[in-house]
Amino acid sequence: MPSRLVPHRRFVAFKCFLLEKLWVPFAAASLRRIIAEQKPDLLWILGYGWSIPVLHRAVRDLAIPWHISVHDMADTDSQVASLGKDRAARFQLMLEDLYTGAASRDVYTEEIGMEMQHVTGKKHDLIIHCGAEPEEMEKIRNGRPAKSNNRIRIGYPGTIISEDTFARFMEALKLLPAEIKERMEVHLFGSHSYRKRPWYDPDLIVEHGYLPDDELDRRYRECNWGLAIMALDESNPRYNKFSFPCKFARALSSGLPVLCVAHPESTLARFALKYQFSPVMSRRDTESMARELFRVFNQEQNPHEVSSEILECVETYFNAQKNREALFRIFRTNIATED
Repeated sequence: MPSRLVPHRRFVAFKCFLLEKLWVPFAAASLRRIIAEQKPDLLWILGYGWSIPVLHRAVRDLAIPWHISVHDMADTDSQVASLGKDRAARFQLMLEDLYTGAASRDVYTEEIGMEMQHVTGKKHDLIIHCGAEPEEMEKIRNGRPAKSNNRIRIGYPGTIISEDTFARFMEALKLLPAEIKERMEVHLFGSHSYRKRPWYDPDLIVEHGYLPDDELDRRYRECNWGLAIMALDESNPRYNKFSFPCKFARALSSGLPVLCVAHPESTLARFALKYQFSPVMSRRDTESMARELFRVFNQEQNPHEVSSEILECVETYFNAQKNREALFRIFRTNIATED
């Protein structure tokens, strides 16, 4: 272990200790005061990170029902890195306790729902992914605008979660024949800059930085493909097994087919393999990945068939309006039951 990492880890551990011993009780007491002032009929809570111990202290003894949303497990590798293994495990137990005591529950993936039911005995009421709004679905129905040149634009909005996988993807792109590689552009949208990363290639990557929503939407829709990535190995098994990248739904909401790079047993790969618009690259060696990409980029796509399949998938799994209506029906049922 490099010696320079030891002081940093000690600092993180000390900061977490102070947060748990001082901030969590203060935040929980503050939350309870706000709830007492507002007198809600129902609480809607999202269990993630440091919100978990605060909610666990604040809501369990109140005579108010709560609905819980679970988007990720509390003990994925990113949480272990920021909280420590033991604390992340405790937060997961608190999350399960909140899930058990909830009046109703929604989860981000079927896999989360099945696991939470296994450990708590409680079944989820809804699966709610990131969703497409009605105006976005209308744009999908109208089809994508014709591209004005022969470029192959791949769009990736937000933070790169698995940089090792992204680096392998970039290396595979460099192995493509010149007639394809010269047309390739990878567009990164978000406030993080990756210019100093060893995998960054200015001949292939275009960084847009932060953009207002309308401008981001316009530029992202100009891409030919969206990109969704999860770890290709077992380095983050709890994330791969239960979570699901929003990048997939974001691409579909913009009417884009999705290149998926993920472990074959991940939630992303299992879901994407159901559809023609979302080819999956699961090989870790870059030469095999390059061959798969070559095959994908040489296939002729029928834009109308792609849009039709994307729309069918979005209406079934990623319809934001239907998700809201189903969620609010559950809220009303909880309130009526309490009355």
